[in-house]
This record gives sequence, structure tokens and C-alpha cells, in this order.
Amino acid sequence: MEREYSSDTLESENLFTALKFSLSQLSPSDRASLALRTFAQIMVNIIDVISISAVGLFTVISISGSAAGSTKWLSDALNTMGVGASSALPWLGIGALVLFTVRTMSSVLILRSSLRFLGKKAAESATSLLNKISSLPIRAIDGIGSQEVSFSLTLGTNYLILGTLGSLVGLISDISLALVLTSLFFVYSPGVTSIAFIAGTLVIFVLTRATSARSRKLGFEMYRFEVRSRQFVQDFLNTFRESLVRGTQGWFKDSFQEVRTKMAYASGEATFLPNLSKYILEVSILFIAAIIGVAVFAFESPTNAASITAMFLASSSRLAPAMIRIQQGLLAVQSAIGQSQSTRKLIKNVSTLEPKNRENAKKTISFENKDSIRPQITFRNVTFSVPGHDHNLLNEVNLEIKFGEVVAITGKSGLGKSTLLDAVIGVVEPSLGEIRICGVPPNEFLNLYPGSVSYLPQEVWITAGSIRSNVILGLNEGIVTDYDIDEALTGSQLSAGFTDDSKNFQNYTLHEGGRNISGGQKQRLGFARAIVTQPKLLLLDEATSGLDETTESQLLEFLNKYRGRATILMVTHSKRVMKFADRVFELTEQKIHEISQNKLSS
Repeated sequence: MEREYSSDTLESENLFTALKFSLSQLSPSDRASLALRTFAQIMVNIIDVISISAVGLFTVISISGSAAGSTKWLSDALNTMGVGASSALPWLGIGALVLFTVRTMSSVLILRSSLRFLGKKAAESATSLLNKISSLPIRAIDGIGSQEVSFSLTLGTNYLILGTLGSLVGLISDISLALVLTSLFFVYSPGVTSIAFIAGTLVIFVLTRATSARSRKLGFEMYRFEVRSRQFVQDFLNTFRESLVRGTQGWFKDSFQEVRTKMAYASGEATFLPNLSKYILEVSILFIAAIIGVAVFAFESPTNAASITAMFLASSSRLAPAMIRIQQGLLAVQSAIGQSQSTRKLIKNVSTLEPKNRENAKKTISFENKDSIRPQITFRNVTFSVPGHDHNLLNEVNLEIKFGEVVAITGKSGLGKSTLLDAVIGVVEPSLGEIRICGVPPNEFLNLYPGSVSYLPQEVWITAGSIRSNVILGLNEGIVTDYDIDEALTGSQLSAGFTDDSKNFQNYTLHEGGRNISGGQKQRLGFARAIVTQPKLLLLDEATSGLDETTESQLLEFLNKYRGRATILMVTHSKRVMKFADRVFELTEQKIHEISQNKLSS
């Protein structure tokens, strides 16, 4: 039942290579900022050295009445400040408690700051990836799976930046804490500390070797099943009527259940792995503690043994959770690497493709001096090749369209009519020849005059929301007036079949894809969206194909207001639309020629 996807295989990638790639998505200043936060987290661990030593001194003084052995340095420091051994006891207890609290709160605040910082960078990375995708040639965009892109732009970039680097920051902090505490004990009891350090390191190493590959694989599988689930839902909703009459809805449901069952298994397994490691480490820590207890009293004096034991008990509240977090952090990094594999691959792929100059996507639409824009379109010896074939779609097209003209292009399907419109808006480029709007390439014209061109595709996409929000889709409030919206809706004849109340009509809720309106109404909504900005160049691709004759005539009557005020280029099969045009061109095999109105009439 499962379909094949482009990223169905878990790639073998070195841990440090994957981490390096995640870091490369940050700017040098951002990497420095992250390093500074990580360094601050490490330095906070030094507070534990002082607090644990205070606990050890507290224990020694309580037992013997004076400091000795490994904690004498702290006692000497107190004597220098004029604090005696007996009077130091309450201060040592309170000081240790305060330092433990300060250290914990400091770690929490620094970690919170680091994760918020990385969360912001993940959002910026998603925006950057979207900008790169929007700058690709249209054929490259068409070749990218929508659900894989959706995952990469949402969860994928989170796993790439926040999941991977956030876990890494916590991992470095916990490793540094373990090393600091180990160094502290090594000063007091080198032999015992060496045994404990080797035992703890060995346990973590064995657990990591046993679970890290599995964790990465589970992360990758969760990504795969999430993308497939989304795709099944999208396909099911988009083909609901077809699947209903064909009797294939059961296949969708069974396939969805199969994928979600696998997702549940992978998710449950991924959740279980860190807990398994935690239970094993808890038992291991108990054995290590028992070894330390026996060794301390076997090799150290009673007073020093009591001091070391007290410090170990105090530090275990830090060290034991740190060891567990180290293991869980390693698993979290591996899981995030697995779940972000497709995102890394997508970023690498889009980086190798040549971007198109679409700076107009970053500009704010402005209607200043719009009346002075007089678009004229010129095709000079334009040839379009067919990728993977040895013949051309169109050969040496030469065409001049003057400002204010209404030009229709007709011809059989698959001959290149829509390709000509794509070339005018700059999403495809001819293999040979050139296209100019007012003497400049299409992308440059769009850069100079954002908002002056409108395009109505064959299939109009409707977002979930009101009619008004669909008409002004992509425009900030205030760019167009209520009068402009009313005019566009009136001209598109969309109000037919809706309430007579204009305000309620505009607020009518549409379902995603326009599932609660007819095909003709979707087409009219697309027409309203195209004309609401009062463009100076209007490109229509089969704009009236889903309309009845009456509505088509009404739309053409409204469109007639733009004659002479805007350049209109239409792809159509409708005789009525062709007769409405000033000039009509027909595409035949690789060629274009003009048809006279007399020939159309006959």
C-alpha cells in the first residue's frame, strides 16, 4: 500500500558532519552568541565545586570539630575572613543551600535563553529556505513534494536547529558538569575517583553504542510516516468524490491506519529508549556509589572518608541526573538528526540550483505612479525546448503586444499556451530569444513595478477563510480599499447565489480548496483576486473555462472597462472570448500565427 518517496532511505551520515551542517545554518555572529551561552552554562558548574566543598567541610567540622585533609583549603579561606570552625557551621550549611539554588536557577535561565535563541534561528532558517525555494525555476519547484517541503519548513527546521543544537548545548553543559565534579573528587581521592569515572564512562559508552543508531533510525522513520500521513489526508480530501464513486475510500483509510500504526510504534519506541537508558543508569549509579563507599572507607582516614562521602552524597543530586541527561541528550541529538535528514537534503539541493532574480517578492506593493506604467510585451525569436526531448515546444516566436491591447492565444492542449504566460511572468525562460516588457526582462519589470501585474491560473487555489481574505490573499490590509474589493467582487459576478448583504457576503467562510463552492465560483473568485489591485498587465489562463455563457458575457463586459487602460493577454478556447479580443493568435505545431476576426466569425 505504501508509495515510494524521494527520501525513503536513511543515509549514513557522520554525527559531527550533521552537527557541523546544523551549525553552518547560523551566521558567524549567531554561532559566537551560541558559544557564549554555552560557555556561561559551563562556568555556572563551578558554583557546584564551592557548594559541594562547603558540604564536605560542614561534615568534617561536625565530626571532628576542625577542618582537615581535602577540605582544609576552604577552612583556611574562612579563617582569613575571621570566621572560626565552630561558628562557620551554620554559614556553611546556608551557603551551600544558597549556592545550590543559585546554580540551578542560573542554569535554567541560561538554558531557556539558549533554547529561545535557537527557536528564533529555526524560524529564520525556515524563512530562508522558503525564500530559496521561491527563487528556484518553476520546473524545480514542481519537482519537490509539497508534503516534504511542508515538513521541512515547519518541523524539519525545528529539528535541524532547535532539536539538534539545543540538545547539543544541554549535552555539553552536562558533560562539563560531570568533568568538573570528577576533577573535584580526583583532588580529594584520585584512586576512588578514577574507578568511578571509568565505570560511569563505560556504562554511558555501552548504552550509546547500543541505542544511538536505533534512535536515529526511529527519528527518520517518524519523519517518513508523518509525511506519508499528511499526504494520505491531502489526497483523500482532494479526491473525495472520485474515491467515493470508485469505491477506493477504504484503501485510503486502510493505508492511513497502516502508516499511523507504524508511526505510533516508532514514536513509542523512541520514547522508550531514553527511559530504558535512565533505568539502566540508575542501577549502574547505585553500584558505582556502593563501590565508592567501600573504597573510600578502605583507603581513606575516617575523617577524610566522611568528608568525601558527604560531598559524594551532595554531588550525587547533580551528577546522577547529569549522567542520565548525557545519555538522553545523545539520543535526542541522534533522533533530531534522523528527523531532519530530508531538511538537510532539501537545503543542499536548493543551494545547488541557480536562483532566479525575484526581488519583487520582498517589495511592498505600491500604487504610486501606476497610471504612468504602460506595459508592452515583445517576443523576439523565442524558442522553448522540451526537457529530455530532441524537439522544441515552440520555435522562433515573434510577437508584439501594445499597451491597452486585448490579445487572445488559442490552440490545442499541450502546444505551449500556458508556457507563454509563464514566460511573461518570468517563471520560465526561453531556450533561445528574449522576452521584454517595456524593454526589460519580465523579472526586472516585476522588480520595478510590484503589484502592476496580475495572473489568473487555470486552477484557482482557495484558502480556508472568508471571501474577503481570499480576494486580498497576500496583501496587507490597507493596500486596497473596501471600494476596490467591492468593485472586484461585483465585476467577477461572484455574489450570485450568496446573501444580498455585502458585508455578510464578504465574510462568508470558504473551506480549504473551495470545497463548499462550485468550480465556476472558484474561477470568479480568482478573477476578483486578479483585478482587485487594478493591474496594468492582466494575464488570464482559461479564465472563463468553468463559467456558463451568461456569466462569461458579464465578466467580459466588466473586463471591457480595462480595454485601453491595461494590457490583457488571455489563453482561451472560447469563441466568445476570442471575439472579445483585439487580436487572436493560434498555436500550431511549434509555430504561432494570427487569426483574423473575419475567420473567427466564419
